[in-house]
Amino acid sequence: MISDALIALAYFSIPFVLVIFVSKRRDLKFGWVYWSFGIFILACGLTHILSIYTLWVPVYGIEGLVKAATAIASVVTAGMLWPLLPQLLTIPSPFELRQAQEALKEEEMKGRDSEQLLQQFRQAQQALRESMSRLTAVVETAVDGFILIDARGRILLFNPACERLFGYRAAEVFHENVKMLMPPGYSAHHDHYIRSFLETGERKIIGIGREVIGMRKDGSTFPMELSVGEAKQDGESIFVGIIHDLTGRKHTEEQLRQAQKMEMVGQLSGGIAHDFNNLLTVIVGNAEFLGEQLRSRQDLRQISDDICQAGERGAELTQRLLAFSRRQLLHPREVDCHELLDSMRKLLRRTLRENIEIAITPNSKNTLAFADRAQLESSVLNLALNAQDAMPNGGHLTLNTGVVPLDDDYQAQHPEIKAGEYAMIAVTDDGMGMTEEVAARAFEPFYTTKEVGKGSGLGLSMV
Repeated sequence: MISDALIALAYFSIPFVLVIFVSKRRDLKFGWVYWSFGIFILACGLTHILSIYTLWVPVYGIEGLVKAATAIASVVTAGMLWPLLPQLLTIPSPFELRQAQEALKEEEMKGRDSEQLLQQFRQAQQALRESMSRLTAVVETAVDGFILIDARGRILLFNPACERLFGYRAAEVFHENVKMLMPPGYSAHHDHYIRSFLETGERKIIGIGREVIGMRKDGSTFPMELSVGEAKQDGESIFVGIIHDLTGRKHTEEQLRQAQKMEMVGQLSGGIAHDFNNLLTVIVGNAEFLGEQLRSRQDLRQISDDICQAGERGAELTQRLLAFSRRQLLHPREVDCHELLDSMRKLLRRTLRENIEIAITPNSKNTLAFADRAQLESSVLNLALNAQDAMPNGGHLTLNTGVVPLDDDYQAQHPEIKAGEYAMIAVTDDGMGMTEEVAARAFEPFYTTKEVGKGSGLGLSMV
């Protein structure tokens, strides 16, 4: 009786625990299993109560019915429980749950690290794009040319300044050999320089700025300063060249050299003119005095007159020297250029040979200049005499006037000139002309291509 009572009491307490547990844990799976289990255990407890009761009252039929009901509940519960076993086994244990939580935390940390790395990568990409944008802006707007080539000499970058310098569009030179931008004297050695540098590291151009010659699309050449640097891209050498056009600087240097040379010649000629003029004054004065004393001797008087005329021509030369050295006082005034040429017609006819045909073509409008008339006449006469020398077998000499505009481009080549309209006197002949070498030196004082004893004056520099 005591054993059955204790067993029944334990059996009756278990369903109450299950009811409380199931009611508090709404997240449990298979809750109906707990209810079935509770009914089964409750039935088991009833069988033990009936076992105590039958000790005094033999109600074995009722006890049998209760046991049958208990058996049915047991079989039903077991029948429902066994199919659930595989699913129940999949329910993680607390240890497994802790492992899963730790793994989840680790994945979350990795995810955060990956997000940080991704954010850093995005920031690096943004910084790279901004850096490339700034670099592109510098290259695209630079005054100097930027050109990028690979180790085989193929052009990879050709900025707008290079397009202006060489006359090519970037699409025309992309992946072409850079030798197309060099005259033959330079292109023949280009590949050797690069190959020698890659093999030996010897620097002949790379990393060293030097003055070279570039060749435009039209075949013309120009001086330029080239600086070349080396970089690495995908393990291969690439070379960047910075090109500075030296045309303007060369022109300025040439103008400076010419100005310095003319200044020195001017100072020399001015000093000689003064001293020479003093000597001529003595010679002419004595010749005139001698002529007065030799009135009765016409043969000797003629010699004295010749000395005076030679002295006067020498005095004219000194005046030109003084004008050239800018030490003579000029008298500029308004001069009608066409009227000046017309007044010189007789002088030119008497001065030039008979086989020179002279034509003066007037302009429809008056061409007025502000100049020293005597010096202007001397300049025209100088040009006419030079034209005669260029036509030994005769020819045509044409003089005409006009007005020409000198624009900003002309002023850029001749800084001493102000842009605007200028009076023009053109002297044209059909002689043999000049070579490029002679034309380059035509305005040098005392330069001449004539034989010894001829052409020893100031020449075109006086003009």
